Amino acid sequence: MDTLSLLDDCEIGITSSSLCIHAPHFESAKALRQSFKWVAIQAQKLGRRDSLIYFPGCVKPYQVPAGMAITDQEPDENEGRDFQSQANNSPQSDSELSQESPQPTIESYGAARISPFAKYEAIEDFVRGQRAEGKIVTVMSMGTDKFLKVNDLQIQERAGGWTMDDWVGTDAKQLWLRSLRGTLPGRVNYYQQLIDLVTTDHYIPEYNYLIDRPNNGGLWEDVTTYHYAEDYGGVAVRIAISTPGQSRRVEATA
Repeated sequence: MDTLSLLDDCEIGITSSSLCIHAPHFESAKALRQSFKWVAIQAQKLGRRDSLIYFPGCVKPYQVPAGMAITDQEPDENEGRDFQSQANNSPQSDSELSQESPQPTIESYGAARISPFAKYEAIEDFVRGQRAEGKIVTVMSMGTDKFLKVNDLQIQERAGGWTMDDWVGTDAKQLWLRSLRGTLPGRVNYYQQLIDLVTTDHYIPEYNYLIDRPNNGGLWEDVTTYHYAEDYGGVAVRIAISTPGQSRRVEATA
């Protein structure tokens, strides 16, 4: 496999010090870790101190220092074991998602809002806290619109047959096509309206909109609160929080 192809389904973020690579699942992250020298070279080319490899459910990213670009030394074994341990303890299937520990652990967690300047760890804590309150939660990139994280309630209520693997890495615009084409009642572009509001206001309480479900699951009216955060591992994201049972089907088929 061409090494560059390892990034095909990844979300890429860049901070002042790191190249951040969000792999769609652990196997991709593991392949990137095994190609540590190439990953280090990419950070070095960008003038960054290191590369950080994330995957859905990880608490701490795997660090590849840029200095590894000029050495054949293997990555730290302890970090490797920690990386594998996170994979073993994080949900890797739809059934395991429902077993994900719901309790927030960081004192910065607040039930109502999250700071737009929150970092990865605080965002993950916010997501866990919202799930503890029984909320549907998704995290999407503002740059590419890819789903970076979904929880079990999203899959139970809105999946239309999609699995966790189907959601993560998928462009959310696939579900907004009728908004983008102007073919919804009133020709309202709910997608662009959402992007404009979340970009400027950073917080949209109870946004009401029409959206399609996967697999021709019909057109639905949803109510979602959106939060903006600029540094989810180097990626600006919108975090969607919804209450189960509030959706209303508008049309039976898309």
